[in-house]
Amino acid sequence: MTYNMLNGLVELEYLNTGGDEISHYKTIGFKPEPATTYIKYILDNTSEWGYIYLFDWDTAQSDVIEYRYGTIVNEINNSWSNKIVSKVQYDGGWSRGDWRIGTGGRQ
Repeated sequence: MTYNMLNGLVELEYLNTGGDEISHYKTIGFKPEPATTYIKYILDNTSEWGYIYLFDWDTAQSDVIEYRYGTIVNEINNSWSNKIVSKVQYDGGWSRGDWRIGTGGRQ
């Protein structure tokens, strides 16, 4: 089963659900947009909470964003606006969704 998520930015294939009710997905495809575009669409889903893990392969910069129902809980670095996404992963459960977003050339 496949899912089109984040307003068409990501297509995911359902893999399985673990004992903790967290479902795991494989990324089938994604659009190379700025990381902040992905963050915006994640926050548009106000029924979820979780974490967005950001990592830039070129500079080794990383950030963790905690979000709850459409709102960012902690402050984030604005330098992600010019970094283009090169890798996306997602795991989610009943109401929690964790995203791993990579930018840069290496993966």
